[in-house]
Amino acid sequence: FRCDMATIVDGFILTNGNGIGATLNKSGGAAVVRNNMVIQNSVIQNSTALDGAGGGLNMTGGTVKNSWIYKNTQTTNANGGGGIYINTASGNETIIENCTIEGNSSTIRGGGINVQGAGFTKMSGLKIFNNLAEGKAGGAIYQNSATNSLINSLVYNNTGSSAIYLKGTMLNSTIVNNAGGVYLADGSATIEISNNIIWECAND
Repeated sequence: FRCDMATIVDGFILTNGNGIGATLNKSGGAAVVRNNMVIQNSVIQNSTALDGAGGGLNMTGGTVKNSWIYKNTQTTNANGGGGIYINTASGNETIIENCTIEGNSSTIRGGGINVQGAGFTKMSGLKIFNNLAEGKAGGAIYQNSATNSLINSLVYNNTGSSAIYLKGTMLNSTIVNNAGGVYLADGSATIEISNNIIWECAND
């Protein structure tokens, strides 16, 4: 579904979506989230974006909190994001907080989450594990925006050519036991890494 008015989705299970619709067709298997929308205390599961972006959610803004993003799949389209695809529009803000991102996959990049866009994205208090980018970057997260941050999060048992493809900020997080380490995306960009533990990741 898609909402263009101020909306709170609280305590729902969104399951088995395919993202087919008039807007962002085949993207956001369960939902397309705009700047004025909050999803909280919910489950986003078993949804697909086949030839689209964001197997579970496609976000241009808005908030997801206290929710479980589980076993969603993205294939074919260049933008990735097995669990969540975030492309925060300029002037918008995307917040992901206190969520579990588990068992999602992408054949492109960002098995758990793919982040880009000119707007501000904040991800905090996340558990991101058992996600897969099939031979691609960002088994857990593909962060390709200078205006995004990952804070106070636990990232483990994810698989890709890197666990995290990083452009932006990573603070106070633990990255452990992943197949693929942390890849710093762009030598010309400002990347802030502070007070993290990165341990037993292949390809560090």
